[in-house]
Amino acid sequence: MANAYAEVSPDPPEHWEVVTVKSRVLHTAEPAVTVAQLGGLAVPVLILCGDDDEVRLDHLAQMLEALPDGELAVVPRATHGLVVEQPDLVAQLVEAFHATDKSDGVAPRRRARR
Repeated sequence: MANAYAEVSPDPPEHWEVVTVKSRVLHTAEPAVTVAQLGGLAVPVLILCGDDDEVRLDHLAQMLEALPDGELAVVPRATHGLVVEQPDLVAQLVEAFHATDKSDGVAPRRRARR
């Protein structure tokens, strides 16, 4: 990851250590959002993760169930580094998420309640 960061960052390669320290702090304290707060979101939300992500699938399912207009994409053979591992697929998923003509499917269970 340090090499990939150095290739695209405007900061010098040594800055990678600063990024990792800030990331560790972030992962221990943020985001401080409750499941109840997710239920109050009035915007569509895409949850995107790898099937070998550090975020547990049961936690993602809780988030999805709480969101009024949420979508969940679990990418096979991917980790928390999904954006770096499969950038083209991530771009396709984000583009599909923002499409204005998407369907709720043939037999929606959650979205039927909206």
